[in-house]
Formats: sequence, structure tokens, C-alpha cells
Amino acid sequence: MLPLRKANSTLVFLLIAFGVPWSVQLFMVFKGIPLIPVWPGLIVANSFCSVAGFVAAYCESGWAGVTELGHRCVRYQASKGWWAYTLLLNLGIASVTTLAYGLVHSVVGPLKLQDLAHQWWLPFTFLAGFIFGPLGEEAGWRGYLLPRLLRQYSPLVSSLILGLISALWHFPTGLIVGSASYFHSVMGLLLFTAGAICMNILITILVLHTSMSVLHAIVFHWTIMPALTISEIIFPPIQQPPDWVRAIGLIAVTAVAAVIFRKRLCSAPLAVSSHLQPREEVVS
Repeated sequence: MLPLRKANSTLVFLLIAFGVPWSVQLFMVFKGIPLIPVWPGLIVANSFCSVAGFVAAYCESGWAGVTELGHRCVRYQASKGWWAYTLLLNLGIASVTTLAYGLVHSVVGPLKLQDLAHQWWLPFTFLAGFIFGPLGEEAGWRGYLLPRLLRQYSPLVSSLILGLISALWHFPTGLIVGSASYFHSVMGLLLFTAGAICMNILITILVLHTSMSVLHAIVFHWTIMPALTISEIIFPPIQQPPDWVRAIGLIAVTAVAAVIFRKRLCSAPLAVSSHLQPREEVVS
């Protein structure tokens, strides 16, 4: 492992995080294998974003870096307010956007909260989404790359860069069976990229206020799909907004959050130790 310690950690991260998932997806395309999200090979390949985070942490700081990253992946301490942000913000965005769309088009129907009790499959879907999604990504994005960027740039600039990188990482998702309409046009791709940047800004705000917790980033990332699913169940189908409306709602909420936390987002690069942990206290 000694030669690996001498490698450029960021280059190693990008090569693994992009190289493994993209290679598998291209192989599946060339072999005519349907790119189904639950295909085991695809799930394992996509998890290499988190694997890349740990490998890069080792390249940069040795086993101490790996240990520190591991600790951040289970760091749950935060105020009730930041746990509410973690668990409920995406549900709030989805619900408010759906409600606003219905009000504008005069198609507001009664909420069907009782229907949630009849969706026996929801816990399994949410568990699968946790394992197959953010768990395989966030040790890379927020575990390694965000702290690395924060050493050189402000939190806002770091979020913009990470948003563009993560959007690019997700682009092959457009080949997957049943992918969102975002990937079906140039405008859709632009909206998807804008959405990725917004999500990265919101997660950066969260991470900076939870002692760089990767766990909070994982949970926040995980709530994206449950929030949409719950919104689709409790609101009538005629009230459901198209993807571009949801993207605009996300952009609007992010703009408000950016104004509220502008001092933190526009602050100078953080002083970060060799173990990927900011020296300043960031819990509030």
C-alpha cells in the first residue's frame, strides 16, 4: 500500500469514483444489458464513490485519515433544529411545491394522509434507497471531496464545484430504464445540473453546522426520494407538478437558504487538518 500513499489523493478519488461506475455502465450498454437501477452489478459499481472517499483519505492521511472519515460517517450529534433540517427539509420542499402548483392551477384536492398506512412496500423501498443511493456516495462527496475543496475555496464556491462534479457523475443515469425526464432534453439536463448544485449547497450548509458529519449528509440525501414518494401519495395525481416545477421550487428554497446563511457560505476557506476535520467548531 506504500505506493498508494504517494499518489495524488484527489486524482485517485476521481479515477475510482468515476472510473468504476462509468466503466460498468458502458459495459452494460455495449452488451445490451438493461440499465435497471436494482441490478446488483450497478449497485456495487455506484458504491465506489464512497469507496473512493476512503481510498483517497488513506492516500492523503494514512489510516488516521480513514479512521477520521469513519468517525464522521457515524457522527450523529446535532441540535434538534439541524436534525429537523436533515429529516424534513426535502419533504417540505416537495410538499410546498406540490401545494403551490395545485393552487396556481386551481386543482387542490384533499390530502390523503391515511393512504400512507396502506403502502406496505414503503419501508422496503426507503431501506433500498438508503443502501443503494447515498450510502454509496456520501463518503466520497462529503467525506473526502468537500473538505478538500473547503481548504481552497469558500463553502459556496466549493458547493458549486462539487455540484457540477456530482451532476456529471450522475449523467449516465439518463441511460437507466425509467430515468427521470430531466435527461431527455438539453433544458432537462440544465435543470438537473441546477438541482444538483442546489442540493450540494443545502448539504454544505448542513455539514458545516454538524461538525462535518457525513451521517447527516447521508440521511439528507436519502430523504430526497422518500419526500417525493410521500408527496405523490398524499396529494392527488392531478396536483403533481412536472419535474421542471420541482426544480424551480428547489432553486427558490436554496436561494432563501443561501441568503440566510450567506455569511457562512461566503466565508474564507476553512483551516482543515490533515485528518480531514476542520479545526474550528461548526456546531450551532
